Amino acid sequence: MDDAVLMSLLKDGDEHAFKKIYERHWHALYKSSFLVLKDKEACTDIVQELFIWVWQHRDTMEVINLKAYLSAAVKFKVANHIRAGKSREKHYLQHTGFQTNSRLSVDEEIELKELKRLVSHTVSGLPSKCREIYRLSRDYGFSNKEISTQLSISAKTVENQLTIALKRIRSVIYLLLPFLALISFGL
Repeated sequence: MDDAVLMSLLKDGDEHAFKKIYERHWHALYKSSFLVLKDKEACTDIVQELFIWVWQHRDTMEVINLKAYLSAAVKFKVANHIRAGKSREKHYLQHTGFQTNSRLSVDEEIELKELKRLVSHTVSGLPSKCREIYRLSRDYGFSNKEISTQLSISAKTVENQLTIALKRIRSVIYLLLPFLALISFGL
């Protein structure tokens, strides 16, 4: 049975259909979350919570592509886990090039916080579609193809919008970097 048939059966409360969906997609969702978190227990919990949610909302779910839907949902759950969880600092430091065993000085923390604020402010000023694409890419880790599928736009449009967003962010940072350096040196 394909996913569309299973979803139809699931809407009617068919536990066998739910079990088939679970068996078909669990491993890929776990693997996807593990690539980011590197935490077996957290990944297992995230995937289990997702499937509990699917079961609880089965009668109201309107899903065209179940695999894409579940993949997006697990990425959002992973992002929420990082934002709220214990792995937040470890994950952030690993992805910004800092080692987890190194500590930032107070000045470096202030500079990093200011840089993040500046990027966030610049992103909030982007046109809405450009901002949405940037956030899906950078905040949630979606690939260009996943974004194009989710937003029903071409991959080339996604690429162009990301280029626009990154150019804007770079230009603001390059313009303000000398000013931030002066502030950090107390000049």
